[in-house]
Amino acid sequence: MAKVGRFWSDEGEAEYRRVYDDARALCPEHEVRRVETRYGEVQTLTDGSGDATPIVLLHGMSCTSLMWRPNVEALAAGRPVIAIDSIVDCGGSVQSSPVPDLEAVVDSIVQTLDGLGVQRAHLVGLSYGGWSAAGLAMQAPDRVASTTLLEPAATLHPIRPAYLLGFAASFVRQSPRRWKHLFAHRPADDIISLLDASRRFWPASPLPTVFSDDDLAAIRGPLQVVLGERSTTSDPRRTRDRLATVLPQTPLTVIPGAGHVVSSRSRRRRRATCSCCPARCYRRLPTTDWP
Repeated sequence: MAKVGRFWSDEGEAEYRRVYDDARALCPEHEVRRVETRYGEVQTLTDGSGDATPIVLLHGMSCTSLMWRPNVEALAAGRPVIAIDSIVDCGGSVQSSPVPDLEAVVDSIVQTLDGLGVQRAHLVGLSYGGWSAAGLAMQAPDRVASTTLLEPAATLHPIRPAYLLGFAASFVRQSPRRWKHLFAHRPADDIISLLDASRRFWPASPLPTVFSDDDLAAIRGPLQVVLGERSTTSDPRRTRDRLATVLPQTPLTVIPGAGHVVSSRSRRRRRATCSCCPARCYRRLPTTDWP
């Protein structure tokens, strides 16, 4: 039976909560809501307002909903933007029951949307969040207006060994460069602190898998994939070949100079490494009016 994610010690959890709260204080004004699900209490951060279909953001492992800080303003134009802290990860959510497989991951998101009163949403997911978003689009298509997969973990092809080595090294290196397997540049100090503090957490999450052709073909509605040119996780050629075989109408965008976290901001360049933030990438789709 799957276990529940936990911190290694009370001291480690206290330190993480402090760092998380400090990082959240740097975010634009937002509404914090907590939703009870059968897997635990899920925290969400909501920015923007309006009657248009909401955008739901699903973060990568250890990055939490706070990773979307550089993108929220561009996305929250006339609609709510809801960033969910995954129930299987560190962050603002607190897991209380096992989440053994993708079906449970999807169920936790659906229950969260139910608790927020959201019937249908545009999904944007990075890495593990991309895998989760693809699963939701397959298993609950009536809840999904469109899907954007940013550097989806596995999903279309196996994760590159270089990423797995970098992930393992991040637990032993003692410098800001330990997170180079995620970024193509040095991230902001608060993000480094948050990622460092996440090493005190032991997740109990199902591992992302490569979906079968039949699974991918079950995705309905607009879909796009965005990769980073300097990603250690994804292979643009393999991704392009897989999409051409199963989902030939799906656009693939490769962001020059970007790493695995394509939504992040470069301190050196003072702008998003993604030359067109997820909102603008999204507007290349036929459904760019975002009803």
